[in-house]
Amino acid sequence: MLRLRHPFGKFINAVPLRHRAIIELRVNAMLSSLRATMLVLRMVRAPFFTATIAPILVGTSLSWKINGLFDLSLFLCTLISMLLLHAGANMLNDYFDHLSGADWFQENPVRPFTGGSRVIQEGLVSPTTMLLSGVASLILGSLLGLWLVKVTGMALLLIGVAGVFLAYFYTAPPIMLAHRGLGELAVGLAFGILPTIGAYYVQSRGFDWRVLIASLPIALLIVAVLWVNEIPDAPYDERAGKRNLVVRLGKKASAICYCIIVTCAFVWLTLTALALHSSSLLLGLVAFPTALLAMASVVRHVFFGHDTMKIACAMTIITHFAMGILLSISCVL
Repeated sequence: MLRLRHPFGKFINAVPLRHRAIIELRVNAMLSSLRATMLVLRMVRAPFFTATIAPILVGTSLSWKINGLFDLSLFLCTLISMLLLHAGANMLNDYFDHLSGADWFQENPVRPFTGGSRVIQEGLVSPTTMLLSGVASLILGSLLGLWLVKVTGMALLLIGVAGVFLAYFYTAPPIMLAHRGLGELAVGLAFGILPTIGAYYVQSRGFDWRVLIASLPIALLIVAVLWVNEIPDAPYDERAGKRNLVVRLGKKASAICYCIIVTCAFVWLTLTALALHSSSLLLGLVAFPTALLAMASVVRHVFFGHDTMKIACAMTIITHFAMGILLSISCVL
């Protein structure tokens, strides 16, 4: 009897021969779909979507805390729009890093955190496909954003235009913000302050100075996420002419600055809770132990040569997302 070699071979070989071909076709189709899905998730760098989810949660939660306003459909539209814009930004960043050589120079990336998605370098996706996918994602996110503008108000358009500008020109010529030492500021705005204020505006149809103050810890921590990823990439970024702040400062000064940025996020959170007489915001301090582990890992790598950057990158992302979740919870308590 014919025996088939397959990931589900034992199951398929137990099936009568007349049904085996149909089942194998279906299993192959399922595996192909799974592989395609995993490739798309890798292209858009889905694990970094926490950078978008956290500020949207905080801005929406602040609307509930300050005004008692929450609309689930608007929240979901805001989240989907921002995720599409984020996915587009990630794919375009990979495309332009491919053109500049930044990702090609990367010889030993801290996977999956640094060196981009690597799908172009590994021949899994063509540069043209990456570019078109990124542009399409930005267009879809912008169209959904325009619907939100129509529903909520024109002020949201200014936030959206600023966000799309920063996302596209992060590495895109002729502006290339990351190459000019402005990438960290761009990320702090595009994935910290602007989405928090925007999410609040969508729910409340207005602005509040307290939202800006509360958005700063999230903005500082997303800058820290970018910063810690740039530390192992610094030699390769410099070769590609991508002179971000880590390249300009050098590794040791950058490690010290990273610790200052992370610490400032928690200091600012404490001062914000005191200034707003809102002790519940101090719940965000629960994320400080992971921040300490991240800072210790960076110091051990840069100053003592230990292989701890993967821990540093992971703990920084966890700290940022945990801060977002905890602040959101504190706003609805």
